[in-house]
Amino acid sequence: METLKDVLQHLIFPWLFMSISARRIPYTIRTLISEGRWQTLFCLDGFCDALFGNFWAVVGPQVKSSAEVRVIPLLEGRVRNAKVSDHVVGKPVSGRILEIGAGTAERLGAGSSHRPIMTQLLVRRARATIVKIRKAFK
Repeated sequence: METLKDVLQHLIFPWLFMSISARRIPYTIRTLISEGRWQTLFCLDGFCDALFGNFWAVVGPQVKSSAEVRVIPLLEGRVRNAKVSDHVVGKPVSGRILEIGAGTAERLGAGSSHRPIMTQLLVRRARATIVKIRKAFK
């Protein structure tokens, strides 16, 4: 019976997640109108970016809190062969960390004792940024 429950949960969750995004559409439209951002309102790419920003402002903290159990050990080097250890088994994250995309850098420094230097790159399109990075390292 546990398998059936898992299957149903995996079938329903994406629809629930999309419904949260759909419920942010009226708020996004009101915000863009009140701020006079008409070009963003009538440009599909711009509207999608604004909608995602509003959606992620609501969902991001929830995703962060539910994923910290898995993410923090990864950052601290306490994961080997998909198993979390109580002690460091690999090199922890250090140096500069680039978060590429429309993220909020909420993961950076979360609960980490070593607090690496962090930089966030906010870009309109992750694909364009990846192209720029590839060109920079050629």
